[in-house]
Amino acid sequence: MKNDLATFARGFLMGVADVVPGVSGGTVALLTGIYPRLINSLAGCGWESVQLLFRRRWSEFATRVDLRFLSCLAVGIGAGLVLTILTVVRMLKHDAARPHVLAAFLGMLLAGTCLMAYRLLSNTAVMSDDRSGAKIHPGHWGWAVVGLAIALAISLSQQAQSVTQPSLVYLFFCAVVAISAMILPGISGAMLMLLMGVYGFMVHIPEELLHGENVWWNFVYLLTFAAGCLTGLMTTTKVLRWMLKHWPIRVTCFLFGLMIGTVPSLWPLQVNRTPDEPKLALRVYENRWPDLTSLSDGAVGMTAIFLGAAVLTLSLLANPKTSK
Repeated sequence: MKNDLATFARGFLMGVADVVPGVSGGTVALLTGIYPRLINSLAGCGWESVQLLFRRRWSEFATRVDLRFLSCLAVGIGAGLVLTILTVVRMLKHDAARPHVLAAFLGMLLAGTCLMAYRLLSNTAVMSDDRSGAKIHPGHWGWAVVGLAIALAISLSQQAQSVTQPSLVYLFFCAVVAISAMILPGISGAMLMLLMGVYGFMVHIPEELLHGENVWWNFVYLLTFAAGCLTGLMTTTKVLRWMLKHWPIRVTCFLFGLMIGTVPSLWPLQVNRTPDEPKLALRVYENRWPDLTSLSDGAVGMTAIFLGAAVLTLSLLANPKTSK
């Protein structure tokens, strides 16, 4: 039960992260130490698993896909998604609360990159399933540069025009792309949905359902999006598992670069250039430098430092070998 609750909590944080543009649920999975297990579990959900179900070999199916782990994680992700859409997104709309929310995510992200950098430099296996004994060499850092360039390109891209009513085929395609990005640390699936113009459309569906608006078509859109997510998971995770098995250091450096490149999209000090726009997905924010004489900017910085220190402390307590 203790492990199940811990898995649920990790899933909850992943769900919260996946809703916020600029944050990746894969980053949370990496920070909390479940990334290799998550990839292996998802990669096990293939045709062989379906055959086990048809043959009623329940125990083999549960073992192959790590069913208990995935179930607890999925429930946590679902709870985090719903709560975030209904609460955290609203907090991000308010100028007073938004900097502190972003600062919290930024602090956690910077703490995670510090841990990854330490493990890479000390030749400690970053991925818990890595038993190859591979050592990092200077050439591997080129993969970090590639990851950094990709993440910066996405983070600094201009916001695309929102699609008011996307076709089901386009929505399916967007779901495949978004879910593939969500399981990669550093690339935000929500950010890609924003760039493809469907983020604003999807994020307001739960609110419309609560008010009984356009119920039938909203369910159709949700089912189409879910089908795209399932397709993306079944394909991307198999590729990732193979890469983590054969190129653990290269993949880790690449993910490290992705995480660093996410920083601009999480910069908490921003100016709202569209103050009259009621929808968060359609707003345009511009980063600004901190005012050293401002107490509010100092409080935002303290939020980032506190959350970052908390993540570092919890990570060291959970993995004592990291500090040795």
